[in-house]
Amino acid sequence: MLNDLDPDKRRLGYFHNAGYYSLEGEDFARTLRLEHAAGSDFHAVFAELVRIDALVRRPATELVALSRSLWRRHLKRARRATPCAASRGASSRTCPGIQERGLPTTTPGRSARSASSARRLELAAANLKWLASEGVAGLTPATLAFEQLSAANKTFILKGARATNSRRPLDSAALFDEMAGAWERGMQTLESVV
Repeated sequence: MLNDLDPDKRRLGYFHNAGYYSLEGEDFARTLRLEHAAGSDFHAVFAELVRIDALVRRPATELVALSRSLWRRHLKRARRATPCAASRGASSRTCPGIQERGLPTTTPGRSARSASSARRLELAAANLKWLASEGVAGLTPATLAFEQLSAANKTFILKGARATNSRRPLDSAALFDEMAGAWERGMQTLESVV
């Protein structure tokens, strides 16, 4: 997460997982590719903006109740069948075309959606861990399932990129089976606990 940015001094401070890091000087310029001209095919660094100017602090008990309420509401809307089957089908249909055209022609939206899915799964797991730390029992299987889903999603993204660059077939059946099993375990746990 970006914390501090000073373009004039060519300095950037950011959080990544449990650490805090900084980029300065040449590292700053190379990471942000400042030498690229406007209109080039370079895609800017992805950053999420978190505003805290309207922050409302609530007691943990209220936050737990709100979080559980959101989980229940979203579970009512969630697909009962795993979305992994649809993703498997979409992958098998689109991968050959992407390989033919090459990775640089992949739409930024598709890449962003893939990364966004992995990020949402990570956030779901983090929320479930927090709920467990606040006394909600029985969430460990769902937490582990969402962490497994996120990791498998990232693996799929990387394997897809490698398969596209090498133009070799992508055998993702085992990954999709793993994701489908994790989805089922996670959803069953959530439906019984939250």
